[in-house]
Amino acid sequence: MDYSNKSKEELIQEIHMLKSEIGECMGLGDEYRKARDLYRDSEDKVRIIHEQLPLPYNSLDENGYLIEVNHVWLETLGYERKEVLGRSFKDFLTDEGKKVFEEKFPIFKKEGKIHGAEYDFIKKDGSTIRVIFDGRVKYDDEGNFKQTYCIFQDITERRVLEQSAAIFKRFANNAGQGFGMADFNGKVFYVNPALREIFGEESEKNTYEKKIIDYYPKEYHERLQNEVLPMVREKGQWTGESIIIDKDGKKVNVIENIFLVKDEDDKPLCYANVITDITDCKKAENELKKQQYYFTKAQEMGGIATWELDITKNDLVWTPENYRIFGVQKETPLTYEIFLNCVHPDDREYVDT
Repeated sequence: MDYSNKSKEELIQEIHMLKSEIGECMGLGDEYRKARDLYRDSEDKVRIIHEQLPLPYNSLDENGYLIEVNHVWLETLGYERKEVLGRSFKDFLTDEGKKVFEEKFPIFKKEGKIHGAEYDFIKKDGSTIRVIFDGRVKYDDEGNFKQTYCIFQDITERRVLEQSAAIFKRFANNAGQGFGMADFNGKVFYVNPALREIFGEESEKNTYEKKIIDYYPKEYHERLQNEVLPMVREKGQWTGESIIIDKDGKKVNVIENIFLVKDEDDKPLCYANVITDITDCKKAENELKKQQYYFTKAQEMGGIATWELDITKNDLVWTPENYRIFGVQKETPLTYEIFLNCVHPDDREYVDT
C-alpha cells in the first residue's frame, strides 16, 4: 500500500483504525481460547465419567481400533491398559464374534448407534464370555466420524440360564408325563402339553386362569388341603394315587408326585407336579381282579385247587382252595416241605419222586 501521498493526519487516523482492528482480533482470539479450553474441559469430564462407569466402556476409531477403555473393561477381561490401546477390537473376539463385528461395525458408523449386539469376548486367560453391546457414534461439526462410545454387559450366566431353561422346556414339552407348576396360592402358571391333554384343555391360557384345586373332585379337596399339601411343605414331596377331573368333569386316575421347587439357598419357590395317567392300567387291573374272582369261585364250586412251585427258591404259591382242601391256615408261609406234610405218609415218597 502507498502511503507517500497521505497527510500526517490521515496516517494517524489509519493507525488508530488498525489498532482497533487488532484489538478486535485479539478479542476474538480470547474467545477462541475460551472455547478451546471449554472443549478440552468437557472432553476431560466425559473421559472421567466413562472411567467411573460401573460397566465396561470402550471407544473405537473409524477403523475399529481401541482408543479408550475404562478400568472395568480391563478388570472384566483381565488386561492392562497398555496391552489393548491401539489394537483392533477384533483381536479380542472369537472367530464368530469377528464375523459379527465386520458385519455390524459399518452399519454402526453409518446409523450412529447400536443396541443389543452380542459378541463372544476372549479374556486374557483364554476363557470366553458372552457380552451385549450398546453404543453411540460421535461426529465432528462437519458430520465426520470421530469415535464411538460403547458399553457392554457380561451376560454369560444369563445365557447359560436361558439355554438351561430352553432345554428344560423342550424336555417338558416332549415328555409323555404331565408336568405342571403352581404358586403357593395354588394358581397354575405352567403346564406341559401332556398335562394339558390330561386336563382336556385346548390352550395354556385356559389352564393359567385356574387353581390346582379346580382339577380335583370336591370329595378330594379336604385330603389335598389337609394332608397332601401340608406333607409337601413339610417333607418336600408326596407321591401317591389320586383322581383328577378334566375340564368336562370326567374323572381320571393318576399317580402324582407333588414336590417343592427350591432356589439355590433351599428356599421354596413353588409347587411342581408330575402326573401319570393310569386310567388304562386301572381298567386292566380291575379286569384282572374280576377274572381272578371268577377263577377262584370256579375252583370253590368244583373243589379244584392249583399250585405252583419255584424249585430254585422253594417258593410255593397256592390258590385259595388249597388252604381249605389241605386244612392249612391262610397266610401261612408256604414251602414244598409243608406241602409234603399235607400228603398221606404212604404217598409222600411217590409224590416226592
